Amino acid sequence: MATGSMMKDYMRRQLRYWVDDFKDSMLPRDFMTKSYTKTQLVLPDTHLKPHRVAAVLHLPSPLQVTTVRCIELTIAVPSWTDKDKEAAHKPVLIHVNELLIQVHNIWECNSEIRRAVEERVQAALLEPDPLGSTAAMFEFARDVNDRTKLVVDKLRVQIFIGEVSRVEFVLADLNARTTDALWQDVKDPTTCVDYSPDHLMQTRFKAMSFMLSAEINPGNADAAKTGTQMIRLMTKVSVVIRVTRFYHRNEIADSWRRQMQLVDVIFGAVKLELGIAEFMEVYTVASTLCNWILNGRKTALSAPADGMAADREPLGAGASGADQPNIELQITFRGTIEAKLTFTSPTEGPQELFLVADRAAGNVIFHRHGVRELQMSLHELAVRFRGYVVFRLKPDREVFHLEERLSSLSVKWRVQSVLCRIDDDLAAVLTEMYQFVNEKEQAIVIRISQQSTPHTGKATPLGSRRNSFSEASSAECSSSETEEDLGKTIRVDGPPKVHVVLHMNELELQIGSRLVLILLKLFDVREAQEIIGRDVTTKL
Repeated sequence: MATGSMMKDYMRRQLRYWVDDFKDSMLPRDFMTKSYTKTQLVLPDTHLKPHRVAAVLHLPSPLQVTTVRCIELTIAVPSWTDKDKEAAHKPVLIHVNELLIQVHNIWECNSEIRRAVEERVQAALLEPDPLGSTAAMFEFARDVNDRTKLVVDKLRVQIFIGEVSRVEFVLADLNARTTDALWQDVKDPTTCVDYSPDHLMQTRFKAMSFMLSAEINPGNADAAKTGTQMIRLMTKVSVVIRVTRFYHRNEIADSWRRQMQLVDVIFGAVKLELGIAEFMEVYTVASTLCNWILNGRKTALSAPADGMAADREPLGAGASGADQPNIELQITFRGTIEAKLTFTSPTEGPQELFLVADRAAGNVIFHRHGVRELQMSLHELAVRFRGYVVFRLKPDREVFHLEERLSSLSVKWRVQSVLCRIDDDLAAVLTEMYQFVNEKEQAIVIRISQQSTPHTGKATPLGSRRNSFSEASSAECSSSETEEDLGKTIRVDGPPKVHVVLHMNELELQIGSRLVLILLKLFDVREAQEIIGRDVTTKL
């Protein structure tokens, strides 16, 4: 049984584990005495340890949490003692008024920040267990974790590119809870969860709900002069996340082993409205972040990042997927997306393109031995222009499936019907959009910084106008080169084998004469002027 001060001791240990530079003087003077009976503990303006928060977020390399500031932290417990039996079943509330998390590329930080990050990581490896070594404290901590609720009024996550915060996520009214389920017979729901004879396992659930808003800072000189507002991607979209971790009965004693984890993310109706210039900004920022992650994966291959390298070795001749659980992490996204792309035509005036992805879902699956899968499905994908459908795709019941192995790549997709209708009006608007993008490309002004990157020693372009596709294209080229380097590192039998299976039941094309003329000129077909006025309609 826990003593009367075990809850206080537990809270002090947890605060020392999470709060940066925590001191006992931050607590009330009589906190550890029996006379302290207040059930609420308030800590104003505290900083949390960045590496602890980074371990919870699971950010890919080279993204690194540099600052975590908590405006006000309130801990409410039903009772500090065990005399009140009803309090043992009441929740423990952790309430955060506002939490700010700043994320940087570790290679864009100065030497002092990088050195501080390395020192924190090394110190964390040498830290003793925050709960101590007594079995009673571990049992008590597990009971408290099962009834702990986390409430955050406002959580802001800022991702910096250079010295400018380019991406900002705001999570409002975040509620999270954790609970352990009993042993249950689940009959192998995913065909690779548990292969023990009795099919018994223990599950652990983490449920979160919040309202998500996402913004992107244009980050160019013109935006700073004119005071351009942030580009809003999402505004208070309801998100529900359920994280399920499966503990296999025959491996429950090996607490160091990673178990299978399922993450289910359900979005409400996501509505986007972007101009063509704003879309270019979003594309550029997304390409930059993807380029960072791909380069981080290349660096991670050179040295194991944790003690699980042995579990990621390729399957040997005696091991197969039927003998042991294979999936390590599966992330599922569900929701409906409604996007509107606006463009002001010099000749036709304001124009709008509407895209609707109805009931879309995607699975990202990571296997223990390096295999990755992507599964996508949706009810219908439609694009509308001036009230009529110009593109419609209806997949078959089978999902789009992409599987990447160490030496092979497999793509399978079955499509029920595809409709593409491009008349002269839409062709004219698309042509003007293309010309607008080219004009933006020609107006790029690149400013070369005098600083050098720590790993190359060469000057890097910073502060450029980031609303261009050329920078994104170069990032994509760099990403493709990184993929090739990765292939050379992990594949020893030459290029990967590609297996593609595509099946389409119906295809309908309706092309106006303007687009026909553009295509003929593109392929240098002579006497193209004689074909003006002819439309093309094809149905297969």
